[in-house]
Amino acid sequence: MLMLLKLLECRAVRLGLLLLVAFSCMRLSGSVLAGSFSVSPIRVTLSAGQKIMALRVINSGATPVSIQLELFSWMQEQGADRYSPTNELLAMPPIFTVAPGESQVVRIGLRRAPDPQRELSYRLFLQELPAPLPKGFQGLQVALRLGVPVFVTSSAPTAPQLQWRLRRTSKGLVLSTINQGNAQGHVSGLQLLLRNGKIMTLQDPVYVLAGVRREWPLEGIVSLPIGELVELSAKVNEKDVTSQLRVE
Repeated sequence: MLMLLKLLECRAVRLGLLLLVAFSCMRLSGSVLAGSFSVSPIRVTLSAGQKIMALRVINSGATPVSIQLELFSWMQEQGADRYSPTNELLAMPPIFTVAPGESQVVRIGLRRAPDPQRELSYRLFLQELPAPLPKGFQGLQVALRLGVPVFVTSSAPTAPQLQWRLRRTSKGLVLSTINQGNAQGHVSGLQLLLRNGKIMTLQDPVYVLAGVRREWPLEGIVSLPIGELVELSAKVNEKDVTSQLRVE
């Protein structure tokens, strides 16, 4: 299964959490009714040369699933994702039903010119529409909501440029990065190698959009003196990145 999440990636609700909630509710109510669908690919990139891209939505469940498409402009503020409705993209068909074991092709189209200087970011949400409940059903009905990142590349060359810092603040030790490039950076496998040989894995994959600052508070995790040298390693857009950081 490619993806079974309420939200995908940066700020996503993971399948494990969904199953935990479902199991807890099952203990209380007796049963849980939930659909199951996935999408491929898991991100969309559009450009002036490719204004339309197709996705395939697959119903891996045992019952039909009805889905509504919603498009939003995507920003990040103070480490949180912010969404607002947009008409700069088009998704077709807007509402559809997929039979068990079948799939539906969804097309995403660009309705504006790319920005000449920077990458544009959006999210396509696939919202499951609740099905009529079986007669006499008592329990919890879970409607899945899945989010797919959509990026529109600039007509100029685009690339992320992440600058990292490790500093002491009034709230404790904080690792931060600011993306000074003009395109998103997808950060995964983020780790700190301490001088004593200990390796700290900080977070699961996250997007850092162009011009955005993101922080990872380390209070209660590790305490390092000012001037301590730490090695950072990560993958940014699937490329290995390493950096020597000194605690400020």
